[in-house]
Amino acid sequence: MVDSQIAFWAMIGTWVAGIATFLAVLTSLYLSTAASKSKLLIRIRYYGFNNNIELTLLNRGHVYVEVEKINLVIKNQFSVKDQYDNSYGRDLIRWFLESDEFDLDNLKLFPNSDSRKIEIEFCSLQMQYNKFLPYNNVGEILRPVKMPKCYIGVFLTSGEVFYIKLPSDFYHLYRESIGNQYDRELSLLSNNPSNYYAYDSPEELHIKQQSILNEYFKARRNYNLLFC
Repeated sequence: MVDSQIAFWAMIGTWVAGIATFLAVLTSLYLSTAASKSKLLIRIRYYGFNNNIELTLLNRGHVYVEVEKINLVIKNQFSVKDQYDNSYGRDLIRWFLESDEFDLDNLKLFPNSDSRKIEIEFCSLQMQYNKFLPYNNVGEILRPVKMPKCYIGVFLTSGEVFYIKLPSDFYHLYRESIGNQYDRELSLLSNNPSNYYAYDSPEELHIKQQSILNEYFKARRNYNLLFC
C-alpha cells in the first residue's frame, strides 16, 4: 500500500471516528433530555350517575410531576385556545366552595407511584364550555352554532401541558342540559305552585310564571341553535 493510500484511509478513519463521537454526544444529550421530561398518562371516563368525569393520572417518567391547573381548551395543529378566566384561581378542580376542600396531594405525582384519580363535576365543565360559545350578555345564542370540540388540558408547574379529548357524549349532554334546565321549575310553577313557592297574590304568581317561561323559551331556543 502506497503512502497516498495510507493517508486516504487514515483520513477516512478519522472522519468515521469523528462522526461516531458526534452521534454518541447527540444520543447522550437526547437521553438526558428525554429523562428530564415529564411523561403523564391520562385516562378519562364518566363517573357516577351525574355525568361527572373522572381523570386518572399516572406519572410514567423519571421526574416529579405536579399539576398546576386543569382547564378546557380548544386545540388544533397550530394553536391552543384557553378562554377561561382564571383570575380567581379557579379551574376545573378548584372552583367555588370546593376549592378549600380539594386534596392537593392528588396533584403531586412521584415517579413509580400509584395513579391518582380526580373527579371533575359536569357543572364545572359546562361553566367553562360556555366560554367557547357565542352567548350574548343575557345568555342568548343568536345564530346556529357548530359546537367546538374540546380537550381537557392538564397544566403542570413545569410549564408542560398534556391533553386528552373530551368524550364525544359530552356535547350531547351539554346541549340537553342547556335545553332542559328550566323544565322542572316550569312544571312546579304550573302544577300546585303553592306547594313549592311563596307568593302573596295571583298577580305575583303570574309574574313568577312569566319570568320562568321566558327563561324556558330562551333555553329551548339555545338548544335548537346548537349542533353537535
